[in-house]
Amino acid sequence: MTDKIIRWAVALVILAGIGLLVASASTTSQPGPQVGEDGESLHASGAETVTGTGSLTGILPGNTNGVVLTLDVTAAATAAGDTFDVYVQTKVDGTNWLDVCHFTQVVGNGGAKRYIDKITASAGVTTFETGTGLGAAAQRDLMGALWRCRWVIVDADTDDASFTFSVFVQAM
Repeated sequence: MTDKIIRWAVALVILAGIGLLVASASTTSQPGPQVGEDGESLHASGAETVTGTGSLTGILPGNTNGVVLTLDVTAAATAAGDTFDVYVQTKVDGTNWLDVCHFTQVVGNGGAKRYIDKITASAGVTTFETGTGLGAAAQRDLMGALWRCRWVIVDADTDDASFTFSVFVQAM
């Protein structure tokens, strides 16, 4: 009887070890880069002259309670009428990109600026239509897995407005 118990115990240990290996492999094989403790760039520092959308970025770790978003504008266009709006978006339903942060609008003669925003998973959100945009200096506390940024540049007098900036997301 003791031999049977020992064989069953060994078999269970082996099966448990295989299960741990499978579980470990499945949690680390998510597509795309992970947003780790050091964060992830949503837009590397560079000049933009037209409206655009950044590429898809990393996946947040499962235990993320929030993110800190940073917009760093290092050079702004020269005309006072030029404007620059930066949004951070996430997907919560797997289909629609939703604006969760609209940084304060930057004007063409405003110079270098740095803005910080914090999105938390535990804050309440009111109901809104998915196509509804955010006003400047506004946010929605929604935490999706995928993140990207988009920007809108308005060139008031068609003299090639240019804004140099970076956007960074860091998991909390």
